[in-house]
Amino acid sequence: MLKRAISDAYYALFHCLAESNANLLVGGPNADRSDPAWIQAYRALVHRKAKDKFRKQDPMRRFPEALRQFADEFCEAITDCLAVPKKHRRAFAIYLLTEFRR
Repeated sequence: MLKRAISDAYYALFHCLAESNANLLVGGPNADRSDPAWIQAYRALVHRKAKDKFRKQDPMRRFPEALRQFADEFCEAITDCLAVPKKHRRAFAIYLLTEFRR
């Protein structure tokens, strides 16, 4: 279940970026756009290539901090989460999924 949640979070980041790219390059939902061009722009994002580019520090410095943080999350979301000891991840899951009662 944890693997599924991590996978969902990673793909949410990926698809958010792919949609943003396509909307910016071709046009958003209400724009006069070519749907095949939008789909091509959306699908042009490649996981490995994006991750490799995000890790290149020199080119990334020219972008705002918020985009650099997004790139860091994209690359490290899974690694960071799984690096936390299970007992802490378990306690965090309980905190998120249940109501605290005294």
